[in-house]
Amino acid sequence: MITPIGKGKVLIVGAVIVVLVLVVSVYMPRNNKKDVPVLAEYEDHVVYTADLSFDKNVLIEDCSMRGGEFNSCGTPCGPDENICTAVCVYTCDFK
Repeated sequence: MITPIGKGKVLIVGAVIVVLVLVVSVYMPRNNKKDVPVLAEYEDHVVYTADLSFDKNVLIEDCSMRGGEFNSCGTPCGPDENICTAVCVYTCDFK
């Protein structure tokens, strides 16, 4: 004969599952580097992408970790290039 599980036991099991999910989600390694599109790196700025629909919050966080200032309309060109296209790209600028 199977005995019914008490309400208290169900609540305890549910609480244990919630705690386990939270612990795993906090300590799960994250690899955000693969999510950051870097087209070019120069000494004065990093060129992320020209896709302005990309989630820029990821890029802002990456730029902050690099110690730079996020620019939503930066140049894709390097500092030594004489000719450059006039197009806005997400960049991380270093002062």
